[in-house]
Amino acid sequence: GREKNGSYSSTCLWVIHFAGSEGPDPDAPLGGKSFAILNVLTWQAGSGLSGTFLDAFQEAAKTGLIPSAPEARTFGDRALWWGDGLAVAVGDVSFGLSVYTPAVEHAYPGDFEDSLAPEILRNLEAQRK
Repeated sequence: GREKNGSYSSTCLWVIHFAGSEGPDPDAPLGGKSFAILNVLTWQAGSGLSGTFLDAFQEAAKTGLIPSAPEARTFGDRALWWGDGLAVAVGDVSFGLSVYTPAVEHAYPGDFEDSLAPEILRNLEAQRK
């Protein structure tokens, strides 16, 4: 729906099932289930505001709301890894993507998000045509 900042926000959550995955953990997100969450914000055309989504992560690191400074990634116009997810700005759209898989080892932090981001960007580009 419409956000206070003028963007239109949409969020999708997918539960991922892995064979032989760990049992439930009431203290973990979604009780320990593996999941992917995608939040897409569409900003007013030509507003130049899509980067404000990423700026919020930089500010959160400065104030201690997230534990470390975000790391730049090379997606869209601007992207960063903020510790638990990937934030990307491209044109008048920004999105956040987090994949939580406690039963699967990662090659490096953000490897699932980094592999999914190009697919999301291709889909966004196809919708603009």
